[in-house]
Amino acid sequence: MPQTVVKRQKQVQATQDRFTDSLAQLLKTVPYKDITVNQICENSHLSRRTFSRHFDNTDQLLGLLVRRMSQRLFELIESDNPQNFQSILFNLFTVLSREKDFLRILHDNDKMYLVRDGLFYADRYNSDLINFARQSPELHIFAIGGIINLIDNWVENDFNHTPREMSALGGKIAVGVQELL
Repeated sequence: MPQTVVKRQKQVQATQDRFTDSLAQLLKTVPYKDITVNQICENSHLSRRTFSRHFDNTDQLLGLLVRRMSQRLFELIESDNPQNFQSILFNLFTVLSREKDFLRILHDNDKMYLVRDGLFYADRYNSDLINFARQSPELHIFAIGGIINLIDNWVENDFNHTPREMSALGGKIAVGVQELL
């Protein structure tokens, strides 16, 4: 790849990082529905024109923030080399337990669908889930949907179970689904 292309990709990444960092910082103090593109730009010290070159709106920026979280999540899961589905779930819920405030914001603003989209996006990079998908694409889609609903329910119930309890529940559900097939 030519050096100018690599340099440009790094510039784009750095700019997008500034916008996602700005949004993440604003989410700590401002309700998502009240955050404007102007606030994001002002907080990131970048222009609205620059924002428009990268994103159509704040939802698209929030989607990138969730996809990046999901990608980091799967990189961590894969580096741990889980041995089974329940291990993957345990790692997933452990990492998500560190993102409780962010998950609450998504839930309270009816944006949990972004977590689903982020998991679908990020699992393309995860060999365990890619192998699972090759074995049964329909079961893979069903599993991701089930995991998303478990996460949503967990957030809705104020994280009332530990990551270990959530992974055990998910494992029991997966065994039950496999028995039905």
